[in-house]
Amino acid sequence: MSTANFLLLIAILTFSSCTQEIIEGVTDPNLLGTWRLEEVLADPGDGSGTFQPVDSDAEIRFLNDGTFTSNTALCKFSAQSGSSMQGTYSVSEKVLRSGDCASLTWQVDYSVDGQSLILNFFCIEPCAQKYRRVSRR
Repeated sequence: MSTANFLLLIAILTFSSCTQEIIEGVTDPNLLGTWRLEEVLADPGDGSGTFQPVDSDAEIRFLNDGTFTSNTALCKFSAQSGSSMQGTYSVSEKVLRSGDCASLTWQVDYSVDGQSLILNFFCIEPCAQKYRRVSRR
């Protein structure tokens, strides 16, 4: 193997590994894909609230570039589709952010547990939405 070919091979391997690290730092393979709203938790103020099923076609789609799109106004804690929204997500902080809301600092915490995605909103009383995975892409 010539020196030029060896250096080319080293350069390819170096750039390939760097690209993979950047992608892994931005995305979470467990989060990627489309999720549909399944249940909502809106505590009445006494701690007795539980997730309740909803009939909704609200969905969130997470892309591998660190962005998401939604067919519902997440900043309004709505179960209805019809509004579009987009933003970014942080894997390290486990939050979604968007400038589409009236509040410039809108963000919501998320967690993924198997086939369930839970968005924990900032409310006086506990409030959350539970989504079910529809597809991985």
